[in-house]
Amino acid sequence: MFKKIVLIILTIIFLGMFVASASAATYTVSNSTDVTTINKMISGKIPIKNNNFIKNGDVIKFKPGNYKNLQLIVKKSITITKTNKKAKVTFIGNNTGTAINLTNKNKKVNINNIIIRNYKYGISGIINSAKITKMTFYKNSFKGISIKGSKLKITHNKFSENEISIYVRGKDNIISSNRINNGGFSSLILVNGNNNLISYNKIKAPESYAITVNGNKNKISKNTVYKCAKGIDAGGDRNSISYNKIYSINEFDGIYISVGKYSTVKYNTIKDSICGLTIWGEKNTASYNKFYRNEIGIEYFEGNKLFKNKFKDNKKNTKLEDKGKFELYY
Repeated sequence: MFKKIVLIILTIIFLGMFVASASAATYTVSNSTDVTTINKMISGKIPIKNNNFIKNGDVIKFKPGNYKNLQLIVKKSITITKTNKKAKVTFIGNNTGTAINLTNKNKKVNINNIIIRNYKYGISGIINSAKITKMTFYKNSFKGISIKGSKLKITHNKFSENEISIYVRGKDNIISSNRINNGGFSSLILVNGNNNLISYNKIKAPESYAITVNGNKNKISKNTVYKCAKGIDAGGDRNSISYNKIYSINEFDGIYISVGKYSTVKYNTIKDSICGLTIWGEKNTASYNKFYRNEIGIEYFEGNKLFKNKFKDNKKNTKLEDKGKFELYY
């Protein structure tokens, strides 16, 4: 009896998958179509083709060219991409609005291989399980990506001269293998939430903070940060910061633990910076890190544990601060 029930359930699942795949369609969009029409087709206000409205599972492919002042509102679980590998598709704004607005948090969306430039926001909204990959964000006046959600995968994108490159609020997100050059006087990757992974990103931005994370049990690993105002800033409990390479931080800290307990900082290399590592919280651990040619190697409050770190050619290797002195500012 049990086997029959399992068989029936599997049959229903496979039939559902077959129906969904059979009903999904691929549509091609050209910049010869006016902006208002494209916006309405993607949002589902008018048919996209042959009286068919956009639906879950559809793939929207943009033909090569510039698309000016598009403001797409995505309500379905769709893929937005270009027609082929060699195609160059650019969404160009006028420094206002959002190029792609994701409005349904329960829909999965894939967005890839598009250039977005000169908007206020490149991609924004509330969504879970989105994949944003191989995109280019250039000179968006506020944020390249700004999303509230979970299980996001933001990978292999390029960012240049956006005020903030990536802002994510939520849990269980992956931000990996992105390349970021230049930005505003703020954090270029800003994450608020728990259990997020920030890894393999490469950041160079002389006026900016590279990575700021607020939350618990986040993992910040194997990033390369070069010539930024501040490297990695983490606040919260039980965060892991490991195997990062941080060079030439010109104003503040290579790694900064602002508040929290039980975080670990290990196997990082920090060179030629103002202060290699600052730990203000308590019961945190810094071990097996390398500090070369910094003004100060590690600055810390009593109650944090330091061991087996390597120091070379720093002006001062460690500096113990009086916590009471700093509490006057809070």
